[in-house]
Amino acid sequence: MVKHGRVHRYTCSADAPAVDKELKENSKLSLCRNALLNRAQETFVNKTWEEERNVKVKAIEDEEDPKKKLQMEIDLQEADNKFRRRKFGNITFIGQLYRQSLLSTKIVQWCLFDLIKHTHRNPDTGKLPEPPFDEESLQCAIQLIESLGKQLDQSTPEFNGKEYLDQTLKHLESISSMCSNKIRFMIMNVIELRQNRWIPRKGVDQGPKKLAEIHNEIKREQMENQLQRDQYDRKLRTGGSTSQHGRNPPVARNSLDNRFGGAKGGDRRSIAASKAKQTPSSVQPKSVSLLLKGDNSLGGARKTWHQGSGGGGNSSTTETTKSAWQKTSRDESQRKNSAVDERAASLAAAKTICSGKTESTPETDSEEVKAMREEKYQKIGKEVGAVLESYDEGDMKLEECVDEIFKIVNNEKYGCPNVNEVFYRFTEYAVEKVRKPQLPKLGHMLCLALQKNEQKQEALAGMSRYCAMSVEAEMWMDIPDIWSKLADLLVNAVYCDPNLTSGSRPSFKDFTNVFLEASKDDRKDKSFELLVISLKRMAEMNAKVDAHDHATMSSFVYQEEVLPFLQNIDRVKLDSALRACRPEVPGFEDLYAVLHHH
Repeated sequence: MVKHGRVHRYTCSADAPAVDKELKENSKLSLCRNALLNRAQETFVNKTWEEERNVKVKAIEDEEDPKKKLQMEIDLQEADNKFRRRKFGNITFIGQLYRQSLLSTKIVQWCLFDLIKHTHRNPDTGKLPEPPFDEESLQCAIQLIESLGKQLDQSTPEFNGKEYLDQTLKHLESISSMCSNKIRFMIMNVIELRQNRWIPRKGVDQGPKKLAEIHNEIKREQMENQLQRDQYDRKLRTGGSTSQHGRNPPVARNSLDNRFGGAKGGDRRSIAASKAKQTPSSVQPKSVSLLLKGDNSLGGARKTWHQGSGGGGNSSTTETTKSAWQKTSRDESQRKNSAVDERAASLAAAKTICSGKTESTPETDSEEVKAMREEKYQKIGKEVGAVLESYDEGDMKLEECVDEIFKIVNNEKYGCPNVNEVFYRFTEYAVEKVRKPQLPKLGHMLCLALQKNEQKQEALAGMSRYCAMSVEAEMWMDIPDIWSKLADLLVNAVYCDPNLTSGSRPSFKDFTNVFLEASKDDRKDKSFELLVISLKRMAEMNAKVDAHDHATMSSFVYQEEVLPFLQNIDRVKLDSALRACRPEVPGFEDLYAVLHHH
């Protein structure tokens, strides 16, 4: 139902000659449009259901047979549910028609008035009516305001939207105390939504979090806290950034690696892999304590445990630095645990009590083990290359290719990698090894792989981790077009040919963390290069598909699937980057104009 208004608009624009002919033959009246609007109006104003329901209720009361009476009550409940679905669905449909400019503002204003008029003050006495109110009508009105508030909250010469919404929301707030808790909280939410410029709160529709997601958040916060402690420790050891001891040793004049401070490309990658913030897997490994402590007591001494493809911290730390770090760590251990650590301790204690088992802290891997694991991880990219070659030559179907990629997970041949690691290497191979003409085929594989809901979040986390490593290692020095190639991979996954896969395709919203990690590129005018190139590719593809309404489609994706999920970004810098981008889209000077087309 939500997409019907947009589908009708798209159908009319796609078949423009037929529409023009119809308008000409019917005196500028569209029979299809009129039929849709008439049906929506009939459903909205139809008030006969209450009379029919009263008849059925009376028939149930008069029925003496218990079995027939029970069946009639069930039928009445189903009819009530059907009526509610049709009522709320019709409100959503009206909202979509208005958003596609198929309804006028006056009609929407009249709909809102009709839904809440039973709560208006008596013109003679000036008093509010006595509750209870028709809460289904109020819920429909609030739902309509939530979906159309951004469009209605704009003043034009014909309609003062801001003043109208001010009056409507003020009236709803005045009657909220006489409504049920559900309606009262809905009114509070819509008022808060307007104060937040109609940008919904993050995760508002995600529902309650799973236990694995809570564990992941705790681990992530612990890693961030640990990183801050390590930075503080290094500052104490080096005496601050202005101390002579805190500076890097001078580089030989004849060294070819002056720009890297003496580190080669491979060393930069290893260092960055250990520094980059890593999103842990949602699958908890066996015999691993959530607290990463040496014993099971809630106040046990903290040990550092670095996890991921890098295999741990930098091995070049001297014995003197280690002793200084240990001394500082002893001072740190005397601090009071943070709220995150206390919450993690409670979860770990509950988990231990429920399972009846004692979990042990994993031993730090030796350098030989790390090297062996990294060598096996490197084989993942080669396997992805072999799968791509088979797909390119037609020896394997797309579904078979994705199955082969997921067979790598937990395979001893490749170092028992999890989904996060597999898609970290998948992205690495796509960006660093694959030629651009083959990237669309890898994008098709990514599209189908992300249809597996159980592994989707871990796969996206692996891709985000690769972006974090690339920024930390400044991989653009070795791969100047790194963001361009990654954008090709993402856009071909989002706009995968429907003939290749029947399931739902990923959206730009799914790659939010990928864009955020890439935006940490601190080069001048490069912060949003990945996002801008991706949006440029999208606008150009839409222009090829639909020459008439492509700007509306691109603007809709940007306003609904991209912008609301990019929290705490520099909008001024992003708008500047969009204005500097020149897409191959006829009729528009820059990408900003395309994405803000209404």
